[in-house]
Amino acid sequence: LPLGEDGDGVLRADWAPLVPLLADARRPVEARARAFHDTLARTALAVFEAVRAEHRVGGVGATGGVMQNRVLADRMRTLFAGAGTDLVLPLRLPANDAGIAFGQIVEIGARRD
Repeated sequence: LPLGEDGDGVLRADWAPLVPLLADARRPVEARARAFHDTLARTALAVFEAVRAEHRVGGVGATGGVMQNRVLADRMRTLFAGAGTDLVLPLRLPANDAGIAFGQIVEIGARRD
């Protein structure tokens, strides 16, 4: 998907080109689902590569409830590995809100002297 920065310097993907394919009822649901997951994974990699081009980043961690989606997580793992980039997924903490809360606790703890 096309990437571009908005007025605040935030990198965003334009999902508009994908909508017609997803809405096309002539295509099998499985094909549309596969296209959606593949596009999301490829867009995540493209965003990472854009950030890496401007900043020194060696790997990426992916979390949040969406990473409970095994199809997406596996596709991202394959794509990032193919690009020579480590993709770290949660193992001991849940990928959803409980993991986010843990990260917030760690962040606050790191700020204390």
